[in-house]
Amino acid sequence: MNALECNLKSIGECEQQFGMEDWYGRFGFIYFEMMKEKYKRTE
Repeated sequence: MNALECNLKSIGECEQQFGMEDWYGRFGFIYFEMMKEKYKRTE
């Protein structure tokens, strides 16, 4: 999950260079939270 979060934040930095402000906060964070919930351990 740490790698996914890091990669999504990297995408956010790239998107910022092309004019998409706060991509991670608007889109990446939602995707990350969904994936975190989907792959949560049930132990």
